[in-house]
This record gives sequence, C-alpha cells and structure tokens, in this order.
Amino acid sequence: MFLVAAKRGDTDLVVSLLDEGEAQIDLFIDREAEKTKRRDLQGKLAVTLAACRGHAETVKVLLSKGAPIHHPRQIVSPLLSALGCKENSSGVLSIVFNLIEAKINPNEVDEDTGDSALMLAIEREHWDALPPLIEAGCVAAMVDDLGSSPLPAAASKGHLDSVELLLKNRADPEIYKATSPLCHAVDCGSIEMVRLLIGAGAKVRIETLVAKPHIVIIDVS
Repeated sequence: MFLVAAKRGDTDLVVSLLDEGEAQIDLFIDREAEKTKRRDLQGKLAVTLAACRGHAETVKVLLSKGAPIHHPRQIVSPLLSALGCKENSSGVLSIVFNLIEAKINPNEVDEDTGDSALMLAIEREHWDALPPLIEAGCVAAMVDDLGSSPLPAAASKGHLDSVELLLKNRADPEIYKATSPLCHAVDCGSIEMVRLLIGAGAKVRIETLVAKPHIVIIDVS
C-alpha cells in the first residue's frame, strides 16, 4: 500500500503509513526476488514512483523523512523518472530541485535507453530544469553511446535560450550524430540561433546552404 500511495501522490497516506510504522521508508520490491501482480511497483523506490508522476509534494515529504534515492537494483533513478514526465512541468522542476538538494548524481544515465538527465529535459521540453541541472554538474557536452548530445537536441526544438546555455557550458557545435545543430537552426528558421552557433565555431557546410541559403547568407555576409 505504501508504494501504491507514493505512486498516486497520496502524501497524507504516505505520511500516515510511515508515522504509524506500517511502512518501511526504504521499501523496494525486487523484480526477480519478489512475486507480485503489481509489476508497475517492481524495481522502484517510493521516491521514484512519486517522481515519475510529477508528485512534487510527495517526493519532498519522502526525502524529508530520509527516503533513499539509490538502490543497486533500481530500474531507473528518480531524477530520470521525473524528467521523463510529459506534463506537470512545475512539479518536475520542484522535484529536480529537491533531488539536487538531496545530492543525487545529475549525470546518471538510463541503462536501457542511454538517456541522460539533460537529454530527457530537452526531449520533454522541461526547459526550466536545464539551468539547475547544469549548475548541479550536468555535463553539457556529454555524448551518449549512440552519439546523441544535448546541443543538437535543443537546436532541433528551436529553443534559443537552451542552445545559448549549453554553448556557454562548453557544448561543442561540431559534435553531433547525424544533423548538426546549425542545420537544425537553419531548418527552424532561427537567424538568432544561426548567428549564435556560427559565433561558437559551427562550420557552414553544403547541406546547410542547401536547406535555406538565404538565412546563412544573411548571417555570414
């Protein structure tokens, strides 16, 4: 019941179960060791279950009561779970701040997908989470095993402020998997982003000129 309450964001029930001694703060259902019909609860700590639904108040209460954020057999961390939320941006930001305060590793990577915290924040468009993540130590220039990195992802979304933030924190505009950040900027029609990337060392290649030549010509002239 404790893990179900955490997943639902039922903060009152979570507190009640803990205060009455009817739940363990570090409760963990191992996927292999435990047989249960609630597969959705397996391999996750209470904080992670609350975080994956954006239940900021429940996460805050759990952390204040000493809930663990790490387990050697946990499927995915609470930070990555929170950033994977498609909605509830305000809740996600609050969870990110609380987990950073709890000293979570900001450079954790999902072992199954290879996603980092920065990549998830960009993919789900949790833009306000990028500054605190980078301030906490997220590596803006991180490249995953598949060759993906935050800068091209942010450029592909056309988010100028995030591109600028990543460049200021040593993201390399010439490191990318398939499509360069500059090509993404041109495709988005953002002259400001084009200027920013060229100023940071992005090279103008033939595929960039072919996409929308008038934008690049304006910028390099």
